[in-house]
Amino acid sequence: MARTIRRINNPAKDRLSYLEKSEAANRITPFGAKFIVNANRVIFKGIGSIGLVIVTTAENLLSPNGCLFLGGVCAIAGLVISTDTYYQQITGVPLLPFFEETWIDPVRYRQASFWFSFQFIFSSLMSLVVDWIQSLALVSNLVPKASKLTKTQKMIVTRIGLFAYAVELLFTFSSRGIAGLDTYRKISVFLYNLGSIFGAEAGFALAAVSKENLEKAAREAKSEE
Repeated sequence: MARTIRRINNPAKDRLSYLEKSEAANRITPFGAKFIVNANRVIFKGIGSIGLVIVTTAENLLSPNGCLFLGGVCAIAGLVISTDTYYQQITGVPLLPFFEETWIDPVRYRQASFWFSFQFIFSSLMSLVVDWIQSLALVSNLVPKASKLTKTQKMIVTRIGLFAYAVELLFTFSSRGIAGLDTYRKISVFLYNLGSIFGAEAGFALAAVSKENLEKAAREAKSEE
């Protein structure tokens, strides 16, 4: 009877053989094909890196700390645009150049007299007070737990907030009207005006809710210790 000899595979030897074959194949691959392969690797690595950055950034922004940051950015931007609205009503001159044909001379920004002028201080305080009232009304109705207001206080704040919205709506669209504009500019100015009206209080509300969530998470973590 013929003797059967079993062959035992050596993984290390097989792996080495595979690497040697790959290197040999790489040596005989035309230069153009090598360039295409390497270029594809670089491109797809770059796309993957960009995707990773976008996903990581979005994940961080959606976290409580990220939402707090976003809320702060929206609040500041809304306050600036809203200040421009009231400044236009007082002086007739826009602070910002967006969707405007003329605006304040940039040289004025470097002058202390501008920053301490009655018109600018009043516009800034008006913007801050109105947006703060609107944010209280917004949070008390959308996230009652974060507002910590009684039922009576909530009703009062809501009524004052509606009045504040009416005032800002009137001032905003009288400062940056949309009548007589072409369709594209009409849509752009309308959206910009909405950002002026709702931006700051939305940022305040987002920051308040995020702060409440962070404090809640800290209390829960402390209670588990």
